[in-house]
Amino acid sequence: MLVGTIKYTGVTISDAPQMIKGRVRLYQENLLLEMDLTPLSERAGVKLWQHITPEPHFIHLFKQIHRGEFLPTRNGAHDVNDFFMLQYESPVQLFDTTKLTHYTIQDVLYTTNLAPIDAQTTAITQVFLLKDLPKERALQLLASAAKMFCQINGGDYTIDVKEHTQ
Repeated sequence: MLVGTIKYTGVTISDAPQMIKGRVRLYQENLLLEMDLTPLSERAGVKLWQHITPEPHFIHLFKQIHRGEFLPTRNGAHDVNDFFMLQYESPVQLFDTTKLTHYTIQDVLYTTNLAPIDAQTTAITQVFLLKDLPKERALQLLASAAKMFCQINGGDYTIDVKEHTQ
């Protein structure tokens, strides 16, 4: 698997703008319609990740939407994080680096609040992508997520992708 890392500095977390809230809601509504036609277990990303590991956290988001329970908006950081988790159909975790001391890949795959993010901080996002994704495409996905995050929350970012062997 590929592990993408986005490191943010100088971010200020506040409510997500209405545009982001609307975009995330519309995306969830579209997912719900798609899931009526294609079962959750047949979604490409869900299927691949369930083959790798029993049930990473992001699949619970899909199940919640499938039940018609749309994800609540929390703030500009978490809303963007949830959006990309749904869009990429892969585990994506956001951590406050001032609170994070140590974590494992399993922590990220199965834990939802290792180091919750605060209002002003430095942060790190871990994005887990399948190994068959070209590194160049992985970097493009990370850059897209990082730009959107920084447009909403300010700050700067750096990105990196590494291959992780289990």
